[in-house]
Amino acid sequence: MRRKWQPVHLRNSQRSCFKDCRKKYYYAYILKLEPKVPSRKLHLGTLVHEALAYYYTPRKTPNKEEALIFYNQRAQEELIRLQLPQEMYQEFEKDKELGYNMLKYYFEEFAPANDDFKVLSIEQEVSARIKTPKNTSSHILFGGRVDGIIQHRGQNLIFEHKTAASLDTNNLILDEQMSAYMWVCNQMGYQIDGILYNIIRKVNPYSPRSKPPYVYREIIYRNHLELENQGRQLYQEAQDIRSCKNFYRNPSRDCNWKCAYRNLCMAEIDGSDIQYLVEANFVKK
Repeated sequence: MRRKWQPVHLRNSQRSCFKDCRKKYYYAYILKLEPKVPSRKLHLGTLVHEALAYYYTPRKTPNKEEALIFYNQRAQEELIRLQLPQEMYQEFEKDKELGYNMLKYYFEEFAPANDDFKVLSIEQEVSARIKTPKNTSSHILFGGRVDGIIQHRGQNLIFEHKTAASLDTNNLILDEQMSAYMWVCNQMGYQIDGILYNIIRKVNPYSPRSKPPYVYREIIYRNHLELENQGRQLYQEAQDIRSCKNFYRNPSRDCNWKCAYRNLCMAEIDGSDIQYLVEANFVKK
């Protein structure tokens, strides 16, 4: 009997984690440990993304009041779910207020004057089978979720939201995550021409110390050759991840702010009993 095809799933978060640090990948995707409390940076970014998705949902007319109410409700739900200690509760409240002011400016002043596009879909799940070097379909399924797909001046674009402390856009041309999503979308027949980055600064626009711009948009294009190369790279990365036997560390100064497993990793290095740290700070995915 012919064996049934079983797909191997690969997502951008896995790719990024593996290339950052194999030990980090081991904790996150082999042991499947997830922090009980997400990082402070994730709190703000996730809630802002959710409010933007609510605002741009195609089935409804954008409504700033409803979107801001939705943001406050989601923030309150997260606060209840996380059960933060007092010091983290105060940080969360500051971030919540910051996010509210970022969105208020965006919905009331920026979006009405700059949204010259049609929203085709929001929070779109995309996936496609990666091609082998012989251009045949592999059993590796690459996919993820894009913030949105829009039609802008006759072009179909991925609509990508980002929150950032500063407007440094030099790295956008090197954004492998969005290149991979473009490749997947085109494999699915969407015919995506580029990415419209929608960057919202993490600053209160209503503070007298703040200076514009508070929102910045830029379109980045990828040609056919770039997307073909991205497809080949996806296959090679998937093979590297699947064949990995040695999950060694890649320590850097980014560990201090970027890695949720830093304390666990350090305890393992010095021979400490890590079981307590695992039980106190992580849950199994």
